[in-house]
Amino acid sequence: MTQVQVVEKVKIIPLRGFIIDFDTPSTSVLEPIFNIVIEKNGEKIRIGKEKIRLLRKYWYNHIQYLNRRLYQRAHEICVKTSIGWLIPFENIDKLKSLEEEMLKKWKEFDKELREFLNSIPIVLETGDKSKIKLPEHLVTWIKSRYGEEGLNKYIDELVEYMKLVKEYLLKKGVLYEDLIKEIPYLPSKFRIKMYTFGISLEEVVEIIPQHVRKYVESKISETVELVKKDVVEKVKQDFEKIRNDILSITEEIKKEIVSKKISEVMKKFKELENKTSILGVDLRNQVRELREQVRKMIVKKEFTPYEIVSRIDLLTNKLLET
Repeated sequence: MTQVQVVEKVKIIPLRGFIIDFDTPSTSVLEPIFNIVIEKNGEKIRIGKEKIRLLRKYWYNHIQYLNRRLYQRAHEICVKTSIGWLIPFENIDKLKSLEEEMLKKWKEFDKELREFLNSIPIVLETGDKSKIKLPEHLVTWIKSRYGEEGLNKYIDELVEYMKLVKEYLLKKGVLYEDLIKEIPYLPSKFRIKMYTFGISLEEVVEIIPQHVRKYVESKISETVELVKKDVVEKVKQDFEKIRNDILSITEEIKKEIVSKKISEVMKKFKELENKTSILGVDLRNQVRELREQVRKMIVKKEFTPYEIVSRIDLLTNKLLET
């Protein structure tokens, strides 16, 4: 007689979204060029940080700026949780746009960096300092602070520095040109990774040994609850920001500055609508209805802040029940 195995149904609370992670270029890729240590009279001297301080700072700051830009945008479309960034399904198109935008910026930055680095051997070989490809923003800044004379002095110091670098590398048996080639193509260091979050245990129950099923169930439930708690906290903070913005809008509803502020509030509502979708369609729909109510009030010029605030408070309380 064939025995039928009864598989206990496992209840896991779903979260609507994907876990994503970011790989980004770091300033360490520039260290071989801009952080050179040479030996002089038996003493080790770090020459990169002083002799080309402005140039080094420009490249390093630009890498840091691009990474800050990425995470600022990520906060608009994702929720940062204890296990990573959680993005609602509704924001995947925005994630795609963000990736395309950042790749474009990294390509532009890489091109500017390599044009500068590749111009150095030409300058050292010909002695023609006009061939050096300094970043335009840096040239403009130096001129505004120190004038044309200051720029020429800086280029002289830069060329002297690169001569030292080249001599140092030759002693080590390394060509400067080969060192440039070792700097990775920066866009290749930028990557967005995506993981599915809601895999049901029913789908994998065949490969989970019976004696550990309860353990797996409890760990997944704990993780989901942990992430859910993070999402709820972030959404509550967003609700509070909108609430404060609305309370600050009073009788001056028709003034241009207030109209602009209302537009910003509407944008925040839209972002919040997508974030709440992680916790369920019902909550998202309620946020959408509230946003629509605010829009109609603006159109009719019958804006009543306290009515909106009251509904926000109700939705915030509902969050605590999810």
